[in-house]
Amino acid sequence: MDSIEIDRPAEDYLLTEVEVPPLWLSSVPNIVNVIYSYIGRKTDVTKKYFFRADANE
Repeated sequence: MDSIEIDRPAEDYLLTEVEVPPLWLSSVPNIVNVIYSYIGRKTDVTKKYFFRADANE
């Protein structure tokens, strides 16, 4: 599994949202995108990271 490395210390960001929208184009059932939204505590800039997960297991 690949890991995400955030380019600034974690204490500078606040997790604001986790989304799991349906992936309608997927030919494999139960594959979902998980989207994490973070906002910078000092900058108010939002960053989003996502990964695909198999929800069958």
